[in-house]
Amino acid sequence: MKKTWIVLVLISLYSINTFSQEKIIDSISIAFKAKLFTVSEFGSSTKEQILNDIANQDLIFLDTMYKDFIFMKISFSQPYRLPNNHTQTLYRDCDYYLAFSVKDSRYYKLGGFDSIDID
Repeated sequence: MKKTWIVLVLISLYSINTFSQEKIIDSISIAFKAKLFTVSEFGSSTKEQILNDIANQDLIFLDTMYKDFIFMKISFSQPYRLPNNHTQTLYRDCDYYLAFSVKDSRYYKLGGFDSIDID
């Protein structure tokens, strides 16, 4: 009887510890992957330049009352690299809006795209 009691206590403590842990959110990875949705034109660039351009794109995390979603606004400003190593920045009057679902790790295109993921 004493062994059964100890086993039940250990299982209970393990279950409480496992199910009460909060999910850790890696906002840097979420932001970088969100920026990839906005990629359209690069010109003549190396892989390193493209990755650097994506990383330097302006992204703002928007305030929300929803704990299961992260909302982002990405300004369109992509450098277009010419073969002679000159850069021309493409500015368009466009912002992209995305949501990231923390529950199922899925992105939703909300605005600024040719097609969006909401009705």
